[in-house]
Amino acid sequence: DNRKSNLRIATPAQNMRNRGKQTNNNSGYTGVRWRERHQKWYAETWNEGKSIHLGCYDTREEAARARDKKVIELWEIVCPERQLNFPEEYND
Repeated sequence: DNRKSNLRIATPAQNMRNRGKQTNNNSGYTGVRWRERHQKWYAETWNEGKSIHLGCYDTREEAARARDKKVIELWEIVCPERQLNFPEEYND
């Protein structure tokens, strides 16, 4: 519900981090897509408006974990707006 008491102040970049998976997502994971040219799963994340290439992987799970690891490294904390693929692995 959008009452003022339930809303928080956020920059456009913070709001973008809050988005769920896009409708055209074919991997099932945030920041992971299929690279036809390499026949591998490609992982990437964004920081300060720039794309960070994290490599190509044989499985989508490997790519998703690589993305999660980089997101945690960049932000140093785990919180819901970071959209981790495996949040249960980092809830300590």
